[in-house]
Amino acid sequence: MLIGDVSGKGLEVAALSAMVRFFVEARTWDSERPAEVLTQTDRLLRGRLPSTSFVAAFMGVIADGRLRWANAGHAPPILLGPDGDRALAATGVPLGVEEGIHYEEREDPFEVGDVLFAATDGLIEARRDGVLFGDQRLREVLLEHGRHLHPEELVAAVRREVDAWTPLLDDDLVLLALRRCL
Repeated sequence: MLIGDVSGKGLEVAALSAMVRFFVEARTWDSERPAEVLTQTDRLLRGRLPSTSFVAAFMGVIADGRLRWANAGHAPPILLGPDGDRALAATGVPLGVEEGIHYEEREDPFEVGDVLFAATDGLIEARRDGVLFGDQRLREVLLEHGRHLHPEELVAAVRREVDAWTPLLDDDLVLLALRRCL
């Protein structure tokens, strides 16, 4: 799975998003190692991104009851397991920021019933009267609903919460929830 966010707005950003997705897909043909794929994608992006652009990305591979992942400066996804929640923090800087970057890969159990929730920073940065929606508010929503709602319903519940917080978002918003069923 991949979630990412290209800095900026507009048609150029949409084109850059498509290019990044293509690069990641191309690299996964010969590697299922998220850190390796992100490192190779970063190298492919060198010289192709405008100097003011960068790409925050989180990539995970779920197999054999494990989640292997790397986080290139993306808002930390939350892993909801039987013992609570855990943020999957950055293991490197966003893509396109520095030369010679290598991303660290991590691995966590991903058991039946576990939930992985990821969102672009438009969620936690949603503002009402200058106050952010924030990580803590998101965690509270996930702890209340994450273990019993279907992933689509969880995404809808989080979306309702952020819409209630502020109906007008300043940034794009992508939400993703995955639950291991088997």
